[in-house]
Amino acid sequence: MSRLIGNLFCLSSLIFLIAAFIGLLVANLFRKKKVGIKSRYKKFFIYNIICCLLSLIVGIFFVLKNQPAYFDTKYTNNDILNNLGNTHPVINQTQVASTNFPVPGDQIYLRLFKQEGILEIWYKHKNQKYQLSKTWKICTFSGGLGPKKAEGDGKSPEGFYAT
Repeated sequence: MSRLIGNLFCLSSLIFLIAAFIGLLVANLFRKKKVGIKSRYKKFFIYNIICCLLSLIVGIFFVLKNQPAYFDTKYTNNDILNNLGNTHPVINQTQVASTNFPVPGDQIYLRLFKQEGILEIWYKHKNQKYQLSKTWKICTFSGGLGPKKAEGDGKSPEGFYAT
């Protein structure tokens, strides 16, 4: 909502700035004396410019208020899929051999903290409690923070899933 307000502030301030410029230009063209702009028009012009610049600054603030701070790290799904061939293996043989790694048949719980950028894998052997297996830092993701609102918005829906 604040992004919409910011866009309206920016648009209205630009329209007023252009209207003031055109008004002064037309007033200057059709007056009888060719000496210079009257002080009344100068004051009006300066007042309009100050008001428009202030509303432009307020509009930019509202537009940028909800923007994430990681503009350069947002990728689309296609960017991520195209770079999959350049990745390193997530696990190695020593991790598989350790006792802190799930084996086939274990229940697995993936916990993702999007804002903190952390992915955790928890596992549970039969009749035991869940144990933290591994934690990864997420280098990038698409869609930004917030709930999923529409299909194709690049966000993951929250909740519990079974496979």
